[in-house]
Amino acid sequence: MSKTADLSAVATPPARPTPTPIPSPALKVLRPSWLLEKMAVSEERQPAPESAGVVVTLRFDPRPNDKPHDVMTLTEMPKTMPSPGGAPDPQESHEQIGGRDVTIIRRGEGCVSFRWEQDGLVLSLTNPYDPPGEPGEVRYSCEQMRKVIESVK
Repeated sequence: MSKTADLSAVATPPARPTPTPIPSPALKVLRPSWLLEKMAVSEERQPAPESAGVVVTLRFDPRPNDKPHDVMTLTEMPKTMPSPGGAPDPQESHEQIGGRDVTIIRRGEGCVSFRWEQDGLVLSLTNPYDPPGEPGEVRYSCEQMRKVIESVK
């Protein structure tokens, strides 16, 4: 320390400055208007990598007090976000559902996931396994899941 340093008391600011939250980009969250049964809905928002916006995950749980179990999820991310890439799934097919080109992944007779673009977003809908972890034993039929997709607005 310098011999000429001023060691007198320094006044503290009257209040601690509060950080200004960064506003999240405007994102219209799309939701199904029709569900297969009464479900509790939860929403989680996470920043997308490389400032591409926000990733929203909606979870639809018909038995919120019965744990553990899989739930149906709808994930929405900006279309501008880089896609994960990789080889296409050999059980992948494409269908027109509600005027949308939907990629469907099947395991046996069950439809386990759906992916499509809508309103500048990429949406992914998953069909839960019932009981959890049993391959091919999805909770809802392919036709029921198609109705959910048709109702997303």
